[in-house]
Amino acid sequence: MSFPCWRWLLSLVVVTLFLKLGCSQENGGNVPDPQDPVSLQAMEIRQLTGAPTRIVWLQDTPDRGTDYLAWQKRLRMMGLDTEDGLGARVLLEAPRNMVKPMFTASGDWIIFSDRHEERIHALQWGRDAVVDLGPGFGLTTWVDPETGTEWLYLARERVPGDAILPAYLSMYRYPLFSGADLHHPHAYSEQTEELLELVWDRTPVSEDSFQISNDGRYASAAFPWPEVGVLDLETRRWTRLGQGCWVAMSPDDSYHFWVFDGPHRNVTIFRADHDEQWAVNVNNAPGMDGYEVYHPRWSNHPQIFAITGPYKVGEGSYRLPGGGAEVKVHLGRFNAARTQVEAWGEVSDDSRADFYPDVWVRPDPEDPVTSGSDLARSEDGSDDGRLQGNIGWPSDRNRLAYVWEHAAGLHDIADVVDGSQVFFRPEPRLLARYDRHHAMRLHGGFFIDDSAGKHLQRFAPLDAMAIEFSATQAPSQPLMKNSWVFAVLKGDKPLLVIFSSQGQWRLQGSDTNIALMPVNPGQPIHIAVSYASGRLEIFVDGEPAAAIDMVIDLTLWTEASFFFGGDDMGGHDWQGSLEKIAVYVRALSQEEVAANYALVSAEMAQRQQPETFLIKAKVTQTSSVPVPEDIAPYRRGLVVNEYEVLDVIEGELDAERLLIAHWAILDGKLLEAAHRMPDSKHVLLVERFDDRKELAGERVAQDTDDILLEMYFDTQYP
Repeated sequence: MSFPCWRWLLSLVVVTLFLKLGCSQENGGNVPDPQDPVSLQAMEIRQLTGAPTRIVWLQDTPDRGTDYLAWQKRLRMMGLDTEDGLGARVLLEAPRNMVKPMFTASGDWIIFSDRHEERIHALQWGRDAVVDLGPGFGLTTWVDPETGTEWLYLARERVPGDAILPAYLSMYRYPLFSGADLHHPHAYSEQTEELLELVWDRTPVSEDSFQISNDGRYASAAFPWPEVGVLDLETRRWTRLGQGCWVAMSPDDSYHFWVFDGPHRNVTIFRADHDEQWAVNVNNAPGMDGYEVYHPRWSNHPQIFAITGPYKVGEGSYRLPGGGAEVKVHLGRFNAARTQVEAWGEVSDDSRADFYPDVWVRPDPEDPVTSGSDLARSEDGSDDGRLQGNIGWPSDRNRLAYVWEHAAGLHDIADVVDGSQVFFRPEPRLLARYDRHHAMRLHGGFFIDDSAGKHLQRFAPLDAMAIEFSATQAPSQPLMKNSWVFAVLKGDKPLLVIFSSQGQWRLQGSDTNIALMPVNPGQPIHIAVSYASGRLEIFVDGEPAAAIDMVIDLTLWTEASFFFGGDDMGGHDWQGSLEKIAVYVRALSQEEVAANYALVSAEMAQRQQPETFLIKAKVTQTSSVPVPEDIAPYRRGLVVNEYEVLDVIEGELDAERLLIAHWAILDGKLLEAAHRMPDSKHVLLVERFDDRKELAGERVAQDTDDILLEMYFDTQYP
């Protein structure tokens, strides 16, 4: 071949390489090859997320892989970058303890914590040098849009004990990236310790649920598990939105907030500026087969999230501790309205269990969705009234010392000394739980608050008091039984009791026992009691009912407990529902009582009653019934069985087969009738499970085959 031919061929090769290199650079450094599994996976992930993407997760190195909460020292950190052509690879080798890896805003650094050392570390993507960020547990990072400073939020002072879901007493923050160098984190030093800012110490905070909205106003958190809600970082006030785990805040400014449900199969998404909420199924990715999923985490993109599953190893429906090699990282993409998952992708496909994923999607400044300005607030442009705490019942909160509206409502006040929040959490005992309206459901159990007297001590000395509540007695309540509705006890000595007996509402003091009015079963009643200067006034449904002269020693109340629906000695059980409970350290006027009654009545009148169905059904398949130890730290649990509908006695129900959930564990104890035998027949009053919002955060055991059947709830047992 002549020299000119060689030169022509060389020129062609150079041009070809140049063109290929140019195309490669435009696509982030590599040209995906559809025939290469690594390149194909990168293309599929980019197609799902719409941009270059990085994923990080933890991998349990033993073959079985059971360390789903990352307590052991046998983990390694894995990562995948859609742009480098390397596929999934080890970022930080085992053995060591690592938990909750999470990306910084740039996607170039990974923050993670070590449970054993109780320290926080940073790892730069593609490097193996670890930077020490100091003591504590890393919660999240957030970039101040005005200064560009990226703050690290961290928790310290882990609550002692053997809690499966750890909580911490205090939350702080300090500038991780700031000043002229926004590319290298500030390693821990005396100087960084001096920069710490206290964020929250009014309640413990759980570790896996803290995320901040793009504007820095609100954060999702558990305070601690299972109480979850939104923290206003400006006012330092917490709004409770329910019970559950693994809550998350959308990374934009839409203030969407999710709660992971008890069955570990759905998230309930809330609109912060509305009472609107809806459930989204997150265990329907290909290959999940209806099993549990875990570790849900919202990425920096408001439509992209990560999750792990399926959890198949073990018996029964609670199989998280079994882990298993089939547990992989999956990416999901919400639709624009966040009402369903419109696409799925699998990230890890290896022979070991994968846990704790996080996802970073390269933001596009021109895209309002990924830039954080995709606002989805109320249509009229109003601000987030739900989080601002609209004033309703009670109408006047002056010297309000104790309040419990219902399980999903108001249950905190501002401290009289420093203005901090004070929370009230009466605990259910025996068979007590919540009803469809989140009120106390009292039938074979009671609620108790042993700390009530301590709350009243903040207002000492006491010279007046008032109590109000709304009660609905169940038709099944024996009319002749002496049943306590609300009681103030010091030790075993009743100081004040409002009770039902012989078909009458009655009040008992140290030397007083008076009738108020007849009981009307099934109808709510509002009762208010006001005491000052030796005079006790009683109001029923906003109107005066009785007034007597008597002396109440209020000094004893500062050492008292509150009981709702019974007592711990037995013999005083009351059947009904109780809510809208408030205790004041002042007297109430008749006008104020009437105003509160009007607010309560108006709210109750607007309640929607779910459709009920009375059916005769036969058990066709049962789920394994867990023991209380299996569902710890949960203390209540339901079990789901499959039934054949034999007859519809009341209501219109077309289904021939359905799933029905009933209580199996209450107050940490297995119920006698938790097990239902195959082929056994039952007459059941059921409601659609999705209509019972109070069940959203409860643990549900289900391992029946046909998971697509509609689920109902047995309202009568126990």
